[in-house]
Amino acid sequence: MKRKFYTFYFSGLLILLLGSGCGTTVVVTNSMVYNFPNIEDGYDYNIPSIVVLPDNNDYYWTFFTSHYYGFLEYWLAFSKDKKNWSRPLYTGIPATINYIYRVNIDSTNNITISRYFRPSTQSTYTRATVDSLQDTFTVYKSDLFYDLDADGLTDLAEFMLRTDPLNNDTDGDGKSDGYDQNPLAAYRQNLSIHEQLHKFIIESELSLYTSDQLVIVEQINNKPIEYKRSNGIILSMPPDSCDTFINLFGYGVPVLTAAVTDTLKKYKVSFQYFFDPDNAGGYDALFDWDHKFKKWVRKKTYFQWETGY
Repeated sequence: MKRKFYTFYFSGLLILLLGSGCGTTVVVTNSMVYNFPNIEDGYDYNIPSIVVLPDNNDYYWTFFTSHYYGFLEYWLAFSKDKKNWSRPLYTGIPATINYIYRVNIDSTNNITISRYFRPSTQSTYTRATVDSLQDTFTVYKSDLFYDLDADGLTDLAEFMLRTDPLNNDTDGDGKSDGYDQNPLAAYRQNLSIHEQLHKFIIESELSLYTSDQLVIVEQINNKPIEYKRSNGIILSMPPDSCDTFINLFGYGVPVLTAAVTDTLKKYKVSFQYFFDPDNAGGYDALFDWDHKFKKWVRKKTYFQWETGY
């Protein structure tokens, strides 16, 4: 089953009033669809430039939204010619459906996004570290670019990903954090049989996801494992760090768990995915290794459960 909560779109009516003397109002009634590119795709980005705002230095800025870090938030990009755009720049500012926004670049080139209308029904925004009820958010351009360890991830992004902003290779695997799909887990040889099955279960689950949204995987035996996935970042964390992440940021990023135990010369797997209390699921099943075809085979499913469907 494809996981239905992995979608990249901003639906509903969004009105952006562009300041700095532009006198321009842009009304967007269609969905702003933007599938964030793979982190290793370089700088050939297909940036959505529906909303463009000039600054005082002859640069143009465009604003769009993405669930890339698990929360619907604003991202920015800049260009000299409105054709060749920079890589996406993370702001951490929430974007909620059916609000009206005023976007302004002031004389000091600060970027301010203000909400001056609140719908009758409060939109849900689950990231705990950002006050989604706040009416005005200011982004200093310098904050968008701070990358103290020059690893390709801004310090804002490193805070979200729990990587070390002072170490350009947090997991020590020879790949800079900004170009590492598994920035918290280096490749390990000679995985135990439990770890091999765990990795098979997790990668099978990851193959169901059609987006490149951030995913967290709970470590087995508190040891990080590098996983393969077509697109998107994977964070390998011990159980207590997974709980800390949820407590710090709120719901919004899926957490995958696959515990493996021995039973009757086979292996019992307890798998769970957790997005929020109303969107979770899992199963307990018996697996065995097929020596002839050299693959894992599910022999029996004890029970399977899902919420929110």
